[in-house]
Parts: sequence; C-alpha cells; structure tokens
Amino acid sequence: TGTKLVVVPTPATARRAFSIATMFKALILSVYTNNGNVQYLMSIPEMTQRISDYIRANAAALGYAAPTANVTGTGGGVNQTMQGYFSILITDFGYTLTIVPNRLQPTYNDGSAAASCDVFYIDPEMAEMANLIAYRAKPLAKLGTAERWQMLVDWTLRVKNEAAHGIARTINHTTAVVP
Repeated sequence: TGTKLVVVPTPATARRAFSIATMFKALILSVYTNNGNVQYLMSIPEMTQRISDYIRANAAALGYAAPTANVTGTGGGVNQTMQGYFSILITDFGYTLTIVPNRLQPTYNDGSAAASCDVFYIDPEMAEMANLIAYRAKPLAKLGTAERWQMLVDWTLRVKNEAAHGIARTINHTTAVVP
C-alpha cells in the first residue's frame, strides 16, 4: 500500500467451509503464478485432518493415486500398516506439498459461538531469517573464577516475495471440506 502500514486482519462474521476448488487448487495456482512453489500447507490439527479425509475419500476424482499400505515384512501383504492420513501430495506443478498439523496455531473467535481457523500455504524458499544486528557477545561481571558472557542477536523473518505464500482465512474447521 502507499502508506506501508500493515493492518492486522480482523475475523469475518461469516465462516466458510474449506473448498478444494477455490481454496486449495486456486491458491496453489495463484502462488505458483507469483513465482512461489508451495511446499507446506499448515493449519490446526482438526483442519488438516478434514483435508486429509476429503482427499482420501476423493483421491480418484481429484486425480491423486489411492494411498498404499506400508509393507514391512516379506511376502504378499505381510505386516501391512493402515494409512489413515495423507501427509504428502504432488501438486499440479510437480512440487511436493506436505500437510502439516500445527498444534500451536490458534483459532480465533469471530464474535459467534464457534471459532475459525486459517490455512497457510508456505514456500520456505521465499522466506528467510535476517539479522538486524548480528550475533555478538559481551562479558558480564565475574563471579568468583567463572567468566560470564551475554550473547545477543536481533533478527527478523524476511519475506522475499509476499505473493509466493498464500492463506485461506476464516475457515470453519467443524464442517466437512467441500469440492
């Protein structure tokens, strides 16, 4: 914007269901056309579980291969482990997308009785840690024969291309994912 101010987003009063067409595929396309390659889709555990359930139930319709079991023994079908969760997909653009549940990501209340969540699309190559003031050490007062030091650093997260990331806001994580 012209003011260079970042306004904190406020929750909308209308929560919406997560849509595969308009929120999943469309945001991946938007990020890709803006020089990003989404590698992580991150949200609260309930939301990532719902996305995984939808993909597993509709894998063929979405063009994804059906999940396969892990075979740890020898011979046909010995010691198979059931898979109940999708964690990695290949996007339409050939990049690996890992679905990451984030137990520390908060939900927020939009004024109604239920909370909403966000779904983040992250390209880690378009963000990096940047030092404002580099690492430095300075001595502190001695305590007997012990030498004490203080280490300091001022750092921030630098986003190289804001449009190389995406976010789906105000998602109702209690409803099923829709096509």
